[in-house]
Amino acid sequence: MLHGLALPRTGHASAAEPEKWYAKVREWTPTVDRATKTGHLQAGLLALLCADVVRPDTTWLAVNYSRHLRPALAQSRDPKGFASLEAWIPQNVRVTRHASEALAALVQVPATRGGKLQDIVVGDLLERCYAPVAYNRTTRGVRLAYLWLRERGRLPHDAPTTLLFTTRRVGQITPAKLVDRYDLKCQPVRSLLFDYLIERQPTLDYATLRSLAAIFAGNFWADLEQHHPGIGSIRLSPGTATVWKTRLATKTARRRQADGTVITVTEPWTSAPAIRMTVHAFYLDIGEWALSEPERWGQWASPPPVTEAECSVKKLERRQKSKSDRRTRERLPVLPTLVRVAIRRLKDATARLDALNAAPLGSTFTALGETFTVPKSSVRPDGHPTGVRDAAGERRDLGAEERRAFWAWAAIEIFRHTGIRIEELQELSHHSVIGYRLPSEATK
Repeated sequence: MLHGLALPRTGHASAAEPEKWYAKVREWTPTVDRATKTGHLQAGLLALLCADVVRPDTTWLAVNYSRHLRPALAQSRDPKGFASLEAWIPQNVRVTRHASEALAALVQVPATRGGKLQDIVVGDLLERCYAPVAYNRTTRGVRLAYLWLRERGRLPHDAPTTLLFTTRRVGQITPAKLVDRYDLKCQPVRSLLFDYLIERQPTLDYATLRSLAAIFAGNFWADLEQHHPGIGSIRLSPGTATVWKTRLATKTARRRQADGTVITVTEPWTSAPAIRMTVHAFYLDIGEWALSEPERWGQWASPPPVTEAECSVKKLERRQKSKSDRRTRERLPVLPTLVRVAIRRLKDATARLDALNAAPLGSTFTALGETFTVPKSSVRPDGHPTGVRDAAGERRDLGAEERRAFWAWAAIEIFRHTGIRIEELQELSHHSVIGYRLPSEATK
């Protein structure tokens, strides 16, 4: 009982469902105590989650995840388990964004299912992967968390090696589902965007269709609904259009400094001209279609909020070329040093991996002045582990280090010998460097 408001004790996981009563609590609280702020309610809900009083739905928790949940729940539910896991993860991996997402995914399982870290099963992580979360969040963190548990022997021996193929979406998503990713409140506009994508779908590839859905439903209308609650027409007032274009022009980014600190900066968004051009074309299409099908499109015909002058990308192209030329001039003198370092790192990584493959399980070996301890067992099909412990007890994945060193060297060599762009590098295949001839032609 919270100030006379009863909380249910049954739900998806034999406890209360915040998705059904939390919004009611937020609306009811000001009628009893106007001094109570939303932050107080969030702190109270966090305490209930940590005490296992409520267990929210997986989708609700994924959408409403708080950065305070991970340290609070780990400390209250399973401090030894999470401390042991974080100590096992290499330092260079633990500070990455993907590792943070993986730890967050592992915290969400006890929050929704109860128990400790050792109680997590394969199905718990699969459920988290398939949870329909907002704004198309990826499952990279969940898949990384699965690999951690499997490498530490927390999962059955017959568990899949990876969740990559079991969690990969099969087939293309319909335009309706592409639009519904953004949870639009105005159903008439949602139907308009859906009809527009259906109309354009026969002439577009899937990647372009998905990009249009992200621009119209995400960058355009979802942003308007967030900053202008109750908006229900695409006929925007000059003031609304101006503030939307102002928000679109810049973005907030996190930049890591040389000393390791992270700062937040506001910088121009290079994708803004393309988004403005796409929205401008959307309004022009609606206006043109309204002439031939007024009963279907006529009610939506309105002046574009973006003028043709605002769609120009000449200034952006000049700025990008100037920035690219300046970056090239700054980096060109150190290219020989970069090449030498890439070659040396590849040789060192290969030497460490070769020494590991030659060492028996459970032994200790030395490579390039570093001492490593080989695990006593391996789950790899070839029987050769790639993860070891160094002299400080930190875990090192020598196989991953060798792969990163090789592909870094390969990319640098291709770039400096061919001068191609990174987009062209990503399209290279075996047929790009090897010429094949038919047997009949080979004998000529």
